[in-house]
Amino acid sequence: MSTLKADTIQSTGGGAATLTKQSAAKGWCHANQVSVGITDSFNVTSITDASAGLLYYTPTNSMSDANFVSVVSVRESASGSSFAQSLNDLQTASQYASSSKTSANSGVDSQHNNIVIHGDLA
Repeated sequence: MSTLKADTIQSTGGGAATLTKQSAAKGWCHANQVSVGITDSFNVTSITDASAGLLYYTPTNSMSDANFVSVVSVRESASGSSFAQSLNDLQTASQYASSSKTSANSGVDSQHNNIVIHGDLA
């Protein structure tokens, strides 16, 4: 058995290595819509607070098209009664979208917005 340990992996050109394995997540983000910011992420450069409960995520590296899979989850800290939706009709190769709503189906800003993207990079 072998073990590979590395602090940084770069492409042969010296830049960031690109994930090409099909099953690997191509991006993920934990964002706070209440104080509007990214808590931590991979391949997400920014978020846009579009309206109550609606977040747009801009990837660092775009997907090959809009036919990718996004998985989302949220937790709204004040009441804890929110649910999440990935918004495939709003996603493009260069934008992901998620929505958090209350049990009454009203948009609600959440402190814990999570999204994971699977598919092919451009």
